[in-house]
Amino acid sequence: MHYQLFDPTNGSLTRLINSPVPRHDHSSALLTPNGGVWVMGGNRVQLIEGATPNTPEGRRLEDLAVPVLEFYKPPYFFKGVRPVIKETPRRIHYGQEFRIAVAEKSDDIASVALLRTGPVTHNWAWGNHYVKLPLAKEKKNEGRKDRLHISAPPLPGLAPAGDYLLFVVNKQGVPSEGQHIRLE
Repeated sequence: MHYQLFDPTNGSLTRLINSPVPRHDHSSALLTPNGGVWVMGGNRVQLIEGATPNTPEGRRLEDLAVPVLEFYKPPYFFKGVRPVIKETPRRIHYGQEFRIAVAEKSDDIASVALLRTGPVTHNWAWGNHYVKLPLAKEKKNEGRKDRLHISAPPLPGLAPAGDYLLFVVNKQGVPSEGQHIRLE
């Protein structure tokens, strides 16, 4: 198995590193609030007798299949300083504007998005949603934190009600850590 990175701006997939752990249909991946990915599960090859042509010399299949958790850090972890969300509301409402405070200059923030992860099993994650949010930047005033004015999704059809992670991404493509927020 190898990791891939999806670029939503052009729809491309970039092949990244290979995982050192064999995986099968009981594998799952889950985005964590810090932007890393848990990759977990294994391959039930211990149920298969004998070897296959892919088994390394001197190894048994059951030696190669262990349930294990890997923590994968995508390339954006190493692209520079991550933006920081200082304040955010706990709840937002459809069609309403809300404000967040960031540690950086608001002009350094390129985008804001809600990300919802759903249950994951058997290589399938249903309920995932990525919703890019429109934003208007407020100029920094003396003695005040930079703020971003953001519009919540207007309708439940665009983003079902529930819990999300809110991320800001700077102009270098580096995301903040996600902040929990509820859309109502």
